[in-house]
Amino acid sequence: MTKRLAHVCALALAVLPAFGEEGRPARVYTNEDLERVAPLRGETGVLSRPGTPPAGKATARKPAERGAAARGEAYWRSQASRVREKVRTIREQASRIREQIEREAERATKGKGRRGRLRAPWAEDNRARRLREIEARSREVESEFEDRARREGALPGWLR
Repeated sequence: MTKRLAHVCALALAVLPAFGEEGRPARVYTNEDLERVAPLRGETGVLSRPGTPPAGKATARKPAERGAAARGEAYWRSQASRVREKVRTIREQASRIREQIEREAERATKGKGRRGRLRAPWAEDNRARRLREIEARSREVESEFEDRARREGALPGWLR
């Protein structure tokens, strides 16, 4: 079966013309062509200027321009401090969980030789998972604020 399929494919490829053998010939550009388009070279690339809207229509400002004009430095500084406070409380929560994990690890190493209370491995796993979630939330809050500020045109100095 595979030999027959290979033969069929080989025959099909032998019958097809090679790429570029048939069809339109390739266009050759000459110096006359370049001279003809030389006056238009500034319409694309570095020298190009964006088109202007038609004269009769009112232009709507972008939401980012409205936001930056309506919300000045004081607004963005207050928002930045609010976000910093929120991130600080999230990080405090993460540090408390980190301390709990360290205390449990210490207790587990001290009590290895003694028989007594069994460790609860699922509790450690839950704490570690919760710690990862809290740290991810902290990064997410900061990132969302920075993205929103950038979209709305806030200057970076206003966010510090």
